[in-house]
Amino acid sequence: MTIRKRLILSNLLMILLPAAMALAASVVIGDIFEHRMDGLEEIFEEGHLDIGDFEDLKTSLLALAGGIAVIFIGAVILISVILTGIISRSIIRPLEELREGARRIGNGDLDAEITYSKNNEIGEVCRDFNEMRIRLKQSVEERIRYDQYRREMISGISHDLRTPLTSIRGYVEGLRDGIADTDEKRERYYAAIQRRTSDLESLVETLSLFSRLENSSFHYNLQRTGLGTYISSLIDDYLSGAERDRINILYKAQSPEPVAMIDPREMKRLFVNLFENSLRYSQKDLVTVSVDVRSDGQSALITVSDDGPGVPEDELERIFDSFYRGDKARTNAGEGSGLGLSIVRSIAEGHGGSVRAFNRDGLSIEIELPAVR
Repeated sequence: MTIRKRLILSNLLMILLPAAMALAASVVIGDIFEHRMDGLEEIFEEGHLDIGDFEDLKTSLLALAGGIAVIFIGAVILISVILTGIISRSIIRPLEELREGARRIGNGDLDAEITYSKNNEIGEVCRDFNEMRIRLKQSVEERIRYDQYRREMISGISHDLRTPLTSIRGYVEGLRDGIADTDEKRERYYAAIQRRTSDLESLVETLSLFSRLENSSFHYNLQRTGLGTYISSLIDDYLSGAERDRINILYKAQSPEPVAMIDPREMKRLFVNLFENSLRYSQKDLVTVSVDVRSDGQSALITVSDDGPGVPEDELERIFDSFYRGDKARTNAGEGSGLGLSIVRSIAEGHGGSVRAFNRDGLSIEIELPAVR
C-alpha cells in the first residue's frame, strides 16, 4: 500500500472509529435510559414514585455518561497511538534508515545498502538511492582503476624510453671517450645507435597509436568485408616481409566465409600485433601460428594460436593490460613495448567485439566480431 493511501486510511480511521464508538455509547446509554424509565413507569403506576427516584436516575445517568466519556477518550487516545505507531513504522523508520545510509556513504562507505523494499513511495526512493549508490561505487572504482592504469602507463613509458636512451648514451660516451678506436668499432657503435633510435621511433609510434585508439572520438572506417578472403590476403602480405623465415602460419576458414564490418587498416594492425607477439615470446627458431576463422551465426570468431610456452592461467586476464609483459617464461628482456595486446583489445572493442585468451598447446587469442548478413 502506498504512503498516500495509508495516510488517507489512517485519517479515516481516526474519524470513523471514534464516531462508531460514540454511536455505540449512545445506543448503550439509550438502552439503559429506556430500561430505567420502564422501571419508573412501573413505580409510578404502583403509586410509589417520589423525588428521590428522579435523583437516583439523574445520578446514575451522569455516572454512566462520565464513565462512557472516559472510555471514549481513552479509546480515542489508544487508537491515535496505534495509528501513529503504524505510520511511524511505515514512514519514519525507512526515512531514518535512508538518512543513516546517506551518512555512511558520505563517510565513504559505498557498501551501505538500504534494505527497505516495500512497494510504496519511500520504497521507490530507497531503490533509487541504492541504484545511485551502485553507480557511485562503480564510478569510484573506475576512477581508482584509471588512476592505477595511469600510474602503470607512466611507469611503463618511463621504463621503455629509458632503456634505449641509456643504450644510446653509452654508445655516444664510448665514441666520445675514444673507446671505439677503430673504424670497425665505430661502425658497430653507429649501427647500434641507429637500431636504438629506430626502437625509440617504433615505441613513440606505438604509444601514439595506443593513445589514438583509447580516445573515444577515434573514428573507424568500417567496411563490409569477407573475413576469409581478407585474412588470407593479409597473411600473404605479412609472410612476404622480413619475418617470413621465422614464422609458419596455418590458415583455415569456414565456407561460406563470415562477413563483418571492419576497418581493414586497423584490423591489419591487430593481426600484425598478434603475429609479432607470438614471435617475440617464443624460444623456437621457427614459430607455428594457426589462424581459424568461423561463425556461430551471430558472431564471427577468429582464433590465433601459437606453439609457444603459453601464459599462466592466473595471468590470462591481465595480458591485455597496458605494459603487461607476463612472466619470465614469455619475456625476452628488453623487447616489446607491453602495448601489443592492449592495442589488440582496443581495436576489437572499437569494432563492437571482444577478445579473450586461453591456453591450448600455447597461447590462443580469440577475437569475436559482430557478423553481418
